[in-house]
Parts: sequence; structure tokens; C-alpha cells
Amino acid sequence: MIPSIIYFTVFLISIGAAAGSVLISNYLRKSYPLIFIESYFYYTILICIFGIYGIWGLIFSRIVLDQITISNRLISVFSQVIPYLGFPFLIMAWYMFLKFCYEISGSNISRSVSIVYFLFHFTFFIGLGWSILQLDGDMLEISRIGLIYIYILLDVILTFWGLSVLLIRTRTIFPDETNTMYTYILITFSTLLLKVASVVTFYFVPASIPSFILIYFLSVIGPLLYLYYNINTLISSGPAGQYSTSYESLIARYGISKREREIIDQVCAGKSNQEIADTLFISLQTVKDHTHRIYLKMDIKSRVQLIKMMQIEEGV
Repeated sequence: MIPSIIYFTVFLISIGAAAGSVLISNYLRKSYPLIFIESYFYYTILICIFGIYGIWGLIFSRIVLDQITISNRLISVFSQVIPYLGFPFLIMAWYMFLKFCYEISGSNISRSVSIVYFLFHFTFFIGLGWSILQLDGDMLEISRIGLIYIYILLDVILTFWGLSVLLIRTRTIFPDETNTMYTYILITFSTLLLKVASVVTFYFVPASIPSFILIYFLSVIGPLLYLYYNINTLISSGPAGQYSTSYESLIARYGISKREREIIDQVCAGKSNQEIADTLFISLQTVKDHTHRIYLKMDIKSRVQLIKMMQIEEGV
């Protein structure tokens, strides 16, 4: 019997790690509107959703079910159905991680690979659901094997796939920053090994489930923090032109007007507000008003951030 205080502490840490991961990835997405960062942002969101719903949802539901007089079979079915319904989040999360690995390497997942990926997981998802409904039959007894073991198997396969892409292409794509990318790969691979170890431990010691939960959420924020602190290095050394969406896409994405676009061009040219006003034949206050609206639309706070975003979009 695990003390409630342990679960409560682990829950708080989990929520904090999930919230921190989302905030950091969103900051990167806003500051560096690049394709691979967009993919990593959605990967973070989806993996955290599964953690909260699929893992903590299961724990809370078991606490509730233990207070109700129902058959063990129904409890077993509910215990499998809740994380099962969260599997689509995992399927999309792993796909976004693969997209990130390909995109940061300067390429994209081919359409055929994407089709095979989703076809396999759709078939697997349907088959898994049918198996759960056959708990009393001769089909695969999920209650014995456990969804946690299926999860970790797929996690190992797909994470290893993505990291292999990075490992193979790092020396070519990041000739000046191979150590930075190798370190990211090592951190991500290490967190994967920790998850595997925690699942193996859980097999022999079921009471160790809090350690698996902690490692699950920390495995999200760990590599993300490293990416956060080294993003400028990776962008400057990698194929930035292949990463970025177009300048026009950025303008359209944030709903920048024609006049605001002119202001942005002048800011990027290094002109002061007064110089911009003189060039565009508008008042100084008008320049300040437009600049303020640009900052609000793009969720930035300074000229430095604005110029950095434009440089990235132009592949500078």
C-alpha cells in the first residue's frame, strides 16, 4: 500500500513538470516560428495530455472504483479502457517526435511512411480494443500483460527510430555542433532507458509505480530544457533555410497588416521610431501604436525578439 502523501507529492511534481514543459515549448514556438519547433511543441502537448489523462486518470479512477462495490472484471476493464482511450494522444505524440527528428535534420517524413505509420497504429488500436473486451476469453489477456508494457515497447521502437535519424544525419547537418546534437540524443536516450528500467522494476515491484510516473514526466522536460538552452546554437549551425516557414507565412500567421509590415521592415533595418516616422510620413505616436500592436499579435516584448524572428524566417 503506497502512502497517499507519496501519490500527492508525485502528482504535484507531475503537474509542475507538464506545465513547465508546455510553457517552455510554447515560448520556443513563439520566439522561433520554425517547423521543427512547431512539431516539438505539439509533441510536448500530446505527451503531457496522455500523462495527465492516461496515467493519472487511471490512478484516480481506481481510487474511486475501490470505494464502489463492483466485480473485479469490471474494475479490470475500466483499468484498461481509460489508458486505452488515451492511446491516440500517444500515437500523435510519437508521430510529432518523428517529424521533429526529420525536420531538424533538414528533411520531412515521406507520405508513404506517414500512411504506413497511421495504418499500423489504427489497426493496432482497433485490435487492442477488441482484446480488452475479451478479457475472459482466450484472446490476449491485457490484464496480465498490461498496457504499460505495450506503451514502453512502442516508445522504445519509435524513439529509437527518431534518434537514429538524428544520429545518422548529425555530422552532415551540424558539422560545427555535433557535440550539441549528440548530447541531446544522449539525454533523450538516457531518459528512455530510465523509463524502461522503471517499467521493469514495476513488473517485479508494483509499488514502484510512482517512480515510473516521475520518470515519465521528467523525461519530457529534461530534453526540452537542453533544447531550450541550445536552440540558438542549433539554428545558427544548422540548415536554417530548410527549417523555416516563409516570411509571408509568418506575416499571414499573425495577421500583420500592410502598414504593420512596413513598420517591421523598418525595425529590421535598424531604424529608430523617429526615423521610421520620417520615412513613412506618419507621426511618432502612430509608429509606437503600430509597434505595440505588432508585439501583442506576435506575443513578443522587444525589438530584439522581432528582429530575431524575421532573421530566422529569412534564413539568415
